[in-house]
Amino acid sequence: MSKVQDKPYQYPAVPAPLFSTRMLVVHFVLTIITLGLWGLVWWILVLKAEGRQFHLFSAFDEAYWQHLILREQPPSSLHPQQFDANPAKSEFSA
Repeated sequence: MSKVQDKPYQYPAVPAPLFSTRMLVVHFVLTIITLGLWGLVWWILVLKAEGRQFHLFSAFDEAYWQHLILREQPPSSLHPQQFDANPAKSEFSA
């Protein structure tokens, strides 16, 4: 006579490995790095399509200044500063 199982087969419980959270962090970091690299490749391709040269860090500064010039608003450090109506008697203490 053969045995008939009443319950479906259940796999034995296997404890989660100790490094599971570490592997999640590694997976997250690798994903962010991969997306960042693809973003850099995409940016290079867009610049080449526009006929401009690729500059890794100097283009950030150039884009910022170009944006300010188009808006005709220089940064606040370039504006003249006045602390009192009479500049001869004005005193500034930080």
